[in-house]
Amino acid sequence: MKKVKCPVCGRVSEVENPVPGMNCENCSSKLIGENARVSSTCRFCQEEILSHETEIFCPGCGGEYHADCWLDNDGCGEEGCAYQDCLAPMEIPLSVSSPAPVQLPETASARNAVDPMAVEGENSSDEGEYFTIQNVPDSSVKTAEDEGKLFEEKMAAIRKREEIPEEKGFSWQEVLDWKNTPRDTKYDFDGPWLKDPYLFQKVKNYVIFILGGAVGGTVLGFSLVLICLILKFIIFHTGISFGFMVFLLAAGILMGIASAVYFAHRTMATLIDN
Repeated sequence: MKKVKCPVCGRVSEVENPVPGMNCENCSSKLIGENARVSSTCRFCQEEILSHETEIFCPGCGGEYHADCWLDNDGCGEEGCAYQDCLAPMEIPLSVSSPAPVQLPETASARNAVDPMAVEGENSSDEGEYFTIQNVPDSSVKTAEDEGKLFEEKMAAIRKREEIPEEKGFSWQEVLDWKNTPRDTKYDFDGPWLKDPYLFQKVKNYVIFILGGAVGGTVLGFSLVLICLILKFIIFHTGISFGFMVFLLAAGILMGIASAVYFAHRTMATLIDN
């Protein structure tokens, strides 16, 4: 037999196999099952943890938290706790039918809610003869199956967030390598092109892209003409001929159309699906 001291009511009792939080008959009868909730406040938001909300107990210091508060703050918020800023797997309250005990922290509200029944004549100086159990639960026991699923979903979301690579900065090499991107050939047709079931969609997409490329190419052509006029005037103090301006305009239009057709060719499957 070992002597254990209840951290809530201070009572010392002798038990054969001490279990943290479940040895004191006075307190366990008031903290288990339907009478489990005495007071439960999240240490982060300082709001009461309701019966339908998921509650997490820090295995290091026994602090009570909303599941969302725990995940949002990456672990325990108690200064000096081993689980501070550490997303380690937490223990969610088990069902009443489970033989495993539930660990919850010792709080001031729990001390005030439970009637003290300390043994008379007990000498606190004899604490060396027994060990003190840590943290007696003071909130309701929840069903492990439902809340376990919710907890796993939240942990999976955190892991997924951690696996996302950091955003890369702009790279000219990636711009130069864009042409190596494989083309989607989902709607390629090997038979006679007139029998292609997606012929109408392909022609429509090409026409739209050609018109868009022509408009963009016209803007590009005028930009080339303007740049050449400015550069030649600055360097040679003369203008450029009308024929050369027409050449630059036509070159811009052709480049715009060619780029649009090539882009439509490489992304045709996506265009048809949308």
